[in-house]
Amino acid sequence: MEEIPAGSLDSLSLSGAGWRDMSPLASQRSLRTLKLEVDNLEDITALARLPHLAELDLSECRSVNGLRPLLDMPSLTHLQVPDESWTFTESGTLTPALTELKARGANVTVLDARDIS
Repeated sequence: MEEIPAGSLDSLSLSGAGWRDMSPLASQRSLRTLKLEVDNLEDITALARLPHLAELDLSECRSVNGLRPLLDMPSLTHLQVPDESWTFTESGTLTPALTELKARGANVTVLDARDIS
């Protein structure tokens, strides 16, 4: 799939798209729940343009360059991310972006590859 169908979506599960960034989703401003299974996904900056996104599942996105754009998402309350090098600092603690999201009250879950079904 190269484009998201026209119309307003509340929930979307996207699997197998060859996207490296999420700019095709920028027009879905009413989106509240998003599950991504996109192996090549690197840039999630466009997700910050989704003002109502509350639940985001990136647990199968292993190539993401960073999570700082998530800090610009005030509605984000639930986040799932994979257990990858970009999820933790060298000392083994959550990255500053994830730590800040948790401090805001977001439920952040780090899934080990064995936990993903």
